[in-house]
Amino acid sequence: MIDNTKKDFSIELLRLLASFMVIVIHVSAYRTYALDPQTAYWQIMNFWNSIASSAVPIFIMISGAFMLNPQIELGGKKLYKKILKLVIVYIVWSVIYAFYITWWEYGIRIDTAILKSVIKLTIYSRYHLWYLPMLIGIYIFTPLLRAMIRGGGGIQYAVLIFFINVILKTILEFKIIPHFELINTLIEKLPLEILSQGIGYYILGYWLYTYGLDLQKRRLLYILAGISVLLTSIISGYVALKDGTLEGLLHQNMSLTTFFEAMAIFVFFKGHYLKKEISLHAGMKIQFLSNLTLGIYLFHDVVLSFFRETQILDTTDFNPILSIPCISSLLFVISALVIILLKRIPVISKWIV
Repeated sequence: MIDNTKKDFSIELLRLLASFMVIVIHVSAYRTYALDPQTAYWQIMNFWNSIASSAVPIFIMISGAFMLNPQIELGGKKLYKKILKLVIVYIVWSVIYAFYITWWEYGIRIDTAILKSVIKLTIYSRYHLWYLPMLIGIYIFTPLLRAMIRGGGGIQYAVLIFFINVILKTILEFKIIPHFELINTLIEKLPLEILSQGIGYYILGYWLYTYGLDLQKRRLLYILAGISVLLTSIISGYVALKDGTLEGLLHQNMSLTTFFEAMAIFVFFKGHYLKKEISLHAGMKIQFLSNLTLGIYLFHDVVLSFFRETQILDTTDFNPILSIPCISSLLFVISALVIILLKRIPVISKWIV
């Protein structure tokens, strides 16, 4: 039996938090596109969105922490199974959501119009499933990245290039800066896309998990992360007041503020939970819940869409300071319970959730 008192559960705990943060983003973002930015409700929802905006980068960093670790065996057959499962998951859930959305709009029936709608929606896929094809692409490059790491070459250089890329991408968000068109043209000529978003955070996760940061650097990072949350909320709120709608300014995965937030949360969990002793019982519970996170990510929008269509529960029903975390928690629990039931079916547990 594995001694859970010596096992590192920081990643499992972080995965649970990131899963919850994804739900917070989707719960808060829905009404930010429907409400007037001048209202206090909108600004509060925007603030929650800003707090949770680093969820996907954290997920990618978690994958990198383990998938790129040369001490963890990852043969071609094992990697192939991981990629195959993601492909199946993406196709199956794209079809599920295509039928779900179509039936909400046209009623539950099967005819030519329904099938055309399902095919179209399956091809476009549901908005939150974009993460899966990106992860598949990252996994395809994983053997090359592991070879680079085993050779001891370029990991810190890759992190530095990624950081520079994040800064440049953030600059491009501010179209009001002087000579924007010229600056944009020059930046786009640089060959930085190979380390953009997915692979960059993937490598960053491995680097932080393996090498970490000293206490002084961690404290500085926490301060930068706190400032980043405030800046994201304030600047996006200001731009929305000016333009009348949320443009997602600084909420993007490649913004400098999201970069600092993701790093700080990742480092915090690693630094504070890595060496903590956890009882066998608590460790088993954490691992059990962590194994539900993919399914929760996939399923939660079924519940959220149901709430929207039926108007049973909405973030504007009461103060969003409380409504967003409360509704997000409810979605998390409902989704977890459904996934627990689905995992009792072996084929679904192995390939679908």
